[in-house]
Amino acid sequence: MRPLASFTISVILLAGVPAVALAQSAGDLYPPDSIVGTLRYAPATGAGGFVQGSPVGESCRGGDEAQFTHVLTRNLAVMETGVTRQMWADLRAAQPTLPADPTALFYSSGSMTDPVQNNTWYEAVLLANLLSAQQGLTRCYYTDSSKTVPVDSTNYIADSLFCDFTANGYRLPTEGEREYFARAGTTGPFSVSEPNYSSTTCSDCSWGLLPSLDSVAWFCNHGGFTSHPVGTKAANPWSLKDVHGHLNEWCWDVYGTYPAGAATDFAGPTWDVGAYRVLRGTFWYNDASHIRSATRDRAVPQTRYPGIGFRLVRTVSAFWINAIKSKTSKAGTRATIRGVGFSTNPKKDTVYFGSKKADISKATTTSLKVTIPRKCPKGQVYVRVVIGTQSSDLWPFVVK
Repeated sequence: MRPLASFTISVILLAGVPAVALAQSAGDLYPPDSIVGTLRYAPATGAGGFVQGSPVGESCRGGDEAQFTHVLTRNLAVMETGVTRQMWADLRAAQPTLPADPTALFYSSGSMTDPVQNNTWYEAVLLANLLSAQQGLTRCYYTDSSKTVPVDSTNYIADSLFCDFTANGYRLPTEGEREYFARAGTTGPFSVSEPNYSSTTCSDCSWGLLPSLDSVAWFCNHGGFTSHPVGTKAANPWSLKDVHGHLNEWCWDVYGTYPAGAATDFAGPTWDVGAYRVLRGTFWYNDASHIRSATRDRAVPQTRYPGIGFRLVRTVSAFWINAIKSKTSKAGTRATIRGVGFSTNPKKDTVYFGSKKADISKATTTSLKVTIPRKCPKGQVYVRVVIGTQSSDLWPFVVK
């Protein structure tokens, strides 16, 4: 590693590549998770991709940031902040095989809304799988290349692990995904414009020197030798917080050289025993040059350090349900499904209450007027909207 200066949601995802042309807005609120809270939507890049890395002229850039065009084909739901101590505690209460919170309290404010820190890469992977299992999602991580043995508390420290990126569960972002949502459409050194940043100020920690950067990031030890409650700084253009500074965040990738040309869903070189895993964002002690959008860091996966934490993402579809309203909730009566990104053609949308297909009388991009299927059984069912080969997250609904 470089010197370190309100309810359960399930999803059925049939493909990782967007199959319908539904352009939701980056930063839109995705339905929240009962344990990790607010999620934000980050759409796939489209065929043009985004430019990863930093230009040669960027002040104080690293030597391993050669630019390339990176096409990302997966839509993401991204945690608005890093995993907090409260999130860890809530999951551990439900999944007691999760190890104790590893946070080094000497470097924490002591708040349960502080980010978890000092965790290994392996622990981040384990938490992701346990969270997926708890929320009824398909786990992403496995100990075998055929993806039949899921990672759990008995096997998570392994020489090699494998990720199913099409699964709907929680996972670490790839390095490319992390830079993409940290940049949030920007191309400068940071996701906020900082006109005072230059080769003469990039390592200067004087108070007030970089006010715009100060508004979005904990860095240069301006907040003391500790982490702070998450989300107390301003967000980036996609409403994601703490993407610069505060804590270095684990990514999935093995650290390595970038591709020489354009790439699609690049996730680092093949695993090798003892290989470094990528860290992004750097932490509260380092100067401005280390918290740039393109800055890369690395550590072996068993590393514990108080400046390291993580946030999780999910691979999701480009449309989702936000609410279902019905006066009687009885089979054979009308209901309104509210959400984001539906087709305006009732013949292109398909709605299921459990396994029963519902009739659609009217469709807009934000609502579907449906009839609850007459043969729908009473009790809780899960509702989903299907467009093409993609399905929305499941939404619980009680038929009376």
